[in-house]
Amino acid sequence: MTLPLIINDVHDSQMFALAQAAGRAGIPVVGTSPVAAPWAEVSRYVDRLVELPDTNSVYAGFLLRTIERLNLSGVWMPAYEDMAEFTAIYRDVLKKQGLKLLSVDEAGYEAADVARLKEPMDGLKLPATWSVAWQALCDHADEFTYPCLLKVFRNDHVRLDNAEAMRRHAKTYATEHKPDEQLTVQQWIEGDVTRMATAMLLFDADSRPVRGFTGRRLRVAPARFGPFGETTAAQAEWIPELYEGACELMAALHWQGFAEVECKQGPDGSWYLIEINRRASGWMCAAEADGAGMLQAYYRICSEGVKLEECVLQRSNTRYMRMVGNDYHAPDWFVGSFPAGSRQKRFRHFLHAMLDYRKVPESICMGAWDRRDKRANREMLRLTWEALRTPLK
Repeated sequence: MTLPLIINDVHDSQMFALAQAAGRAGIPVVGTSPVAAPWAEVSRYVDRLVELPDTNSVYAGFLLRTIERLNLSGVWMPAYEDMAEFTAIYRDVLKKQGLKLLSVDEAGYEAADVARLKEPMDGLKLPATWSVAWQALCDHADEFTYPCLLKVFRNDHVRLDNAEAMRRHAKTYATEHKPDEQLTVQQWIEGDVTRMATAMLLFDADSRPVRGFTGRRLRVAPARFGPFGETTAAQAEWIPELYEGACELMAALHWQGFAEVECKQGPDGSWYLIEINRRASGWMCAAEADGAGMLQAYYRICSEGVKLEECVLQRSNTRYMRMVGNDYHAPDWFVGSFPAGSRQKRFRHFLHAMLDYRKVPESICMGAWDRRDKRANREMLRLTWEALRTPLK
């Protein structure tokens, strides 16, 4: 019997895009979701969709019992932060339930928190980074290096230029957050979005890198306090120094499974470590479109027990744009570097992107938009249309 690849949270467009990428590679897919995901229900790439509670809404014991009750079996691939943490904590329990997976344990997961890392590091530099409870921000405001980035939610980051600005922000938004809520404060590295790049890595059970990919960001979604949202457009680009530095870092942490190492190139030309996403990245679908072969490698290691050698397979010719939005942002409607504009301009950009895609589909990845997955496209078209009609702020 062929084991399926189990991908969590496929109601999210990025996670669904990963499911499509796995399906295109010939891997049978089971999707899980806490809410309705009609596009996954009708997708040609998803063999089965099951309802699995969100890790934020239930106790871990209930989630484990639900997984057992559903008789889930196959290759387990956590694809968002909470589920990756859950997997690390209950790694051995999940394996006993018959799931195949690659993951560090809880201690290994916590060790890969950027706020816990200390210099020196080979290849990558570490900006000054602090982990602070929201209630303590004012008291510690003078201890931070400015300008800095206050990281709360992924769509709620804010750049602050001095201690007084930090105190004002903390007081203004204190009621929106729990007093003991932990957040990260990180020294700001100068430079625009295009100086940010990502290394996506896959490590085996012996903490050996077996597959990798690097790409450069082109645009991010504007969030409440500035352009600090999720990636909406990127370009596959081989950056050897970034890849090597990321591999050295994660190998030193004895990593297993997927990791996304986000970095920014400073004015001095050095690469600074911004964040480690301890899971498969949502825009890894772009890596797969560029030939990285990370999903296939993960599936083979877990399902067949094969031992793979390190190999970077990317072609570095794929452009990525996230065509379908979710609760965090509107989609990215264009391939080129067009400025933000009116609703009419956005629609023209959308048409431009679709025409570009029809001409050279092999070099453009549009996230969860796949012309061969027509029934899923129709279900997602409503989200696309609503985003086009949403007034610009």
